[in-house]
Amino acid sequence: MYPFPEGCFAVRNAWYVAAWSSDVTRTPHERWFLDEPVVLYRREDGSPVAMAGRCPHRHFPMAAGRLEGDTLVCGYHGIAFASDGRCTRIPTQDRIPPAFCIRTYPIAERWQWLWIWMGDPALADESLIPNHAALDLANPDFSSEPLHYHLVEGRYQLLNDNLLDLSHLAYLHQSRIGMEEVATQQDEVSYGDDWVRSRRMILDAAPAPVTRERHGDIRVDFLIDFTFHAPALHVGANLTWKTSPEGPCEGVLLMNNTVYHAVTPATKHSAHYFFARTAIHPADTDNQQAAKAAIAHVIDEDIFATREIERLIANMDRPRDLLTRGDQAVTRGRLILQKMMQREREAEAAKVRPARAPEAA
Repeated sequence: MYPFPEGCFAVRNAWYVAAWSSDVTRTPHERWFLDEPVVLYRREDGSPVAMAGRCPHRHFPMAAGRLEGDTLVCGYHGIAFASDGRCTRIPTQDRIPPAFCIRTYPIAERWQWLWIWMGDPALADESLIPNHAALDLANPDFSSEPLHYHLVEGRYQLLNDNLLDLSHLAYLHQSRIGMEEVATQQDEVSYGDDWVRSRRMILDAAPAPVTRERHGDIRVDFLIDFTFHAPALHVGANLTWKTSPEGPCEGVLLMNNTVYHAVTPATKHSAHYFFARTAIHPADTDNQQAAKAAIAHVIDEDIFATREIERLIANMDRPRDLLTRGDQAVTRGRLILQKMMQREREAEAAKVRPARAPEAA
């Protein structure tokens, strides 16, 4: 599925952000992940549960059921499932067939995010979740806040591409955070097996509109440094200094923050989009609320672009785009995800491939 080869959709054996912690309560809540419905809720001890969203009896939505303690009861025929997916009651019969169970998914809570693993549960290693401490999330010296969530009407890779090619800031976001140099200055791209980094250091430039509003018509040095932790999280450092004759980045520090964009495939044509921010300088909490309002318009512009591209390509037989020099990070990000999906397909094929018969003597 565009932009990947036919039959490739999303990496399954990976951790994705499923929800803000505050979104999951004792009321069952349905969300789709990787084209599958999942019901989320909390046990009485507060621990989260992620369970397949369809009752195996008649495919009624499990989120429309009710909790009895930690047991989720289907609202259609009263069939009950423990939080580990075991069927505990079928009102119309005494015997419970062993196959009458429901899938559950590994789920882990980090900072104010819940992470879900939709693939092989035996491979769900929580150490593979990005290290939140290393990313300055929940650092007591700084202010980290969850700011936005949207269900976006567009395939998830459109959002990933958007975040891997930040040259669009100069045009799509020109009224708030746009700087021409973000488009005209080539980014430095580096990468590994599961990450891509795009870095721009812009010196002695006219400020973005939002910076001009706060600090006047000054000149600035600006660093924008984004890393994609495949397949689910983009982490970006944004630093702005007032340009100084003493040298690059030697002037007064005006802004230092880190932003977090979590992108999770929902269906083949929709995605969950989470945005959080750590304010390092200035670090006051009130600034986070101002940032939430200020960034809302920017995120709406990204969602608009994603939705409109999806609208135009949804019915195309095999969409194809022409890439530019500015697409180095986009190309690398796509290749990393494609290789991850290919490895999964090869591993699955190896499981079902019959053993080779011994050759006759």
